[in-house]
Amino acid sequence: MTTMNQDNEDNQKNNVSFMVNGFNLLKAKQAASSSFGRSQRFITGFSCNEDARNLIEKHFGDLDDNMKRGLKIKYYGLKEQVKCEKKIGLIIYASKFKDIPDNYIGMYINNDNKQVPLYIGQICKRLISKEYISDNEMLEMCIETPNFECYYYND
Repeated sequence: MTTMNQDNEDNQKNNVSFMVNGFNLLKAKQAASSSFGRSQRFITGFSCNEDARNLIEKHFGDLDDNMKRGLKIKYYGLKEQVKCEKKIGLIIYASKFKDIPDNYIGMYINNDNKQVPLYIGQICKRLISKEYISDNEMLEMCIETPNFECYYYND
């Protein structure tokens, strides 16, 4: 019995920790992602894969510039564009892309002289980490996603 009660308490704590300003952050992220995923079914010529690749390549595609300026500034530039263009749902969607050749952007060599392969999914995962986007910012960006209200539900 104690284990079951403990599991319930842990689940409640986890659910509460994802609540931000009355919204469930995980559901908000899913809704924003669904908004983009579903768009490609209804908008002729729109592809999340192509749009994500173009967006990531715009910021991380110049490997020489990556080496000169570093990746941190690239992430902040990407964040600003995503915020202005209301594309956080696309980034969340693309964060699930596998590390396969089609999603490869290039190689970055860090300060320790280690090679770091750049993949669309990994870049997107890093951008949506708390290092670059706080929970409050994430929620705001999700809510601003076009058609968010069609996909968000709160039980």
